[in-house]
Amino acid sequence: MLTFCAYLFYIYFFKSDIIYLNIYEISAKGERSLQKHENGTSVASTSHEMNKYYEGVAIAFRYAKFITLFITVIFVMVILSFFRDEVSVDNFQYMLKYITSEDSSYITTQKIHYPTADSKALDLFAGDFVSAGSGGISLYDTNGNTVLEIENVFSEPVFSIGKKYGLCYDLSGRSYVIFNTFSKLHSDTLDFPISDAVMTDGGSYAILSKNREYRTLISVFDNDYDYVCTVYDNKYTFDIDMTSKHLAYITAESRDSAFLTDVSILNIKTGENTVVGSYLNEFPVSVRFIGNNLAVITDRSIRFYDSEFKLKNAYSFSLKMPSAYASAAECIMLCFEKNTIGSENEIRFYSGTGELMFSGLLTGKVHSLDINESFAVIHTNDNLYRIDLDDHTVLSVKIETGADKVLLQSDASALVCYKNYAKLVDFKNSKEIYFSYKSQNKDGNK
Repeated sequence: MLTFCAYLFYIYFFKSDIIYLNIYEISAKGERSLQKHENGTSVASTSHEMNKYYEGVAIAFRYAKFITLFITVIFVMVILSFFRDEVSVDNFQYMLKYITSEDSSYITTQKIHYPTADSKALDLFAGDFVSAGSGGISLYDTNGNTVLEIENVFSEPVFSIGKKYGLCYDLSGRSYVIFNTFSKLHSDTLDFPISDAVMTDGGSYAILSKNREYRTLISVFDNDYDYVCTVYDNKYTFDIDMTSKHLAYITAESRDSAFLTDVSILNIKTGENTVVGSYLNEFPVSVRFIGNNLAVITDRSIRFYDSEFKLKNAYSFSLKMPSAYASAAECIMLCFEKNTIGSENEIRFYSGTGELMFSGLLTGKVHSLDINESFAVIHTNDNLYRIDLDDHTVLSVKIETGADKVLLQSDASALVCYKNYAKLVDFKNSKEIYFSYKSQNKDGNK
């Protein structure tokens, strides 16, 4: 491998000389063929000194090729003779972890087809479309072609996608797989079922499970898949989230004829575990890092903690808990049904510190939603709405009914996922609609 790298190094730094080898090859055949006559006087196109220089370069390069080839053969023979056990698929997969794609391209094909009723998890990863079903994971490029297939048995696959790697785990199963756009990188099977998992943008991750002694067992791993630490707890954990520095998890237990929910923060570097919030008679829903801030959702309220995990804002839910929610690096979006059939919805957007950015009303039962740093999309029965988080304008596009999920890939397009295909929706042909704004949260600040 070192020899091969040295060979590439030589080609790169001497590529200008290699380009001029053709000049030498032509001039070496004889200057007479390249001479021009002006006023009866012959003029050589290339000087004799220049020919000598490139003659030396050509000879040196020729020797370098043969020497490199000889060393490569010796290297391969030594590796296969003395280190045969190290030449494995696992080590090859480990090497591929450094070949990551940060391509900012988007899906351009109008439809991507995947197995009917088998793809239970769908997401976007590094500009590609990824699906998971009972037989494994499939990755599709921007043109809809299958570029990677990973065999694995999943009963209920769930994705957690980071910028570098993707993680797919079997909910209530015992296995998980880590992959990039080129290959499966790592996999493992636990002794007990997996309840949740999270992959960070940097490649570190956490797996929520249990064992015979504890109801909660959260294992934390670095981006080399090496074990870092474990959280043990006798309470039930309902959700986890993680950054490169901290792990957040929300638990619940029955205490003194009451229901108690706790939110805890683990400092991954020091191992210090701290309970930052306890809520009596509130049922846990989710914890989400929004940048360096933390949002905690229960059935009765949403609370926001700053980077020091001090409570900044809290809002109660007067009628019911959110029917759907999604978070990004800068904000979190909550959807509340305003009537029993869900035909009218209030959409609220909060910053990471809990400031209400804006809210508004949309008609139609909400089936799914997605959000990034600049836009949010909401999918109802036959409409797709795109909300601009800066100027609050809303675009509406008619779509086919029967969709299961929407994936926002850019400001101009989204993927609407059906049973056996995903369809590209372009917002260029959309129309702007009125978004009924609310200037403040009527439930108030606790």
